[in-house]
Amino acid sequence: MNEEAERFKRHLRMAPSGCVEYVATNSRGYGVFEVKGRSVRAHRYAWQLVNGPIPDGVCVLHTCDNRGCVFIGHLFLGTRKDNYNDASKKGRAPNIDDYRIIPSGSKNGNAKLTEESVLEIRRKYIPLEYGFVRLAREYGVDPVTIREVVKRQAWKHI
Repeated sequence: MNEEAERFKRHLRMAPSGCVEYVATNSRGYGVFEVKGRSVRAHRYAWQLVNGPIPDGVCVLHTCDNRGCVFIGHLFLGTRKDNYNDASKKGRAPNIDDYRIIPSGSKNGNAKLTEESVLEIRRKYIPLEYGFVRLAREYGVDPVTIREVVKRQAWKHI
């Protein structure tokens, strides 16, 4: 087992319910584990540790409804809709607004860029020559937005 997995394992506790809970840090009841400087929900990390990568857009759901649980036997994969339907069936569905599908790209009413402008930005970007700040001024957005576009952290669908 690698050092990261050992560090994760040190923060697990058996609960009377049969759940294995991640107890180091949490956010809204979900365990949070730091991997290479990024926060990852502990149940997602546990799933990946045992089963490998989680496909994009897929959630790791709990059969036990214990957000802190990382026991593989209590976890399964599903979509956001599956997650909402599971919660609804069990009478604990959150506000439907938490599960709305936010349109991506220019279909999002808050978008300042278009698919075409994103492709232009990626073509034009040259570090230290035609950088984030210059492109941000040209397209009327924040330099952070340009960085996220160039690094494909935003507008991932194109």
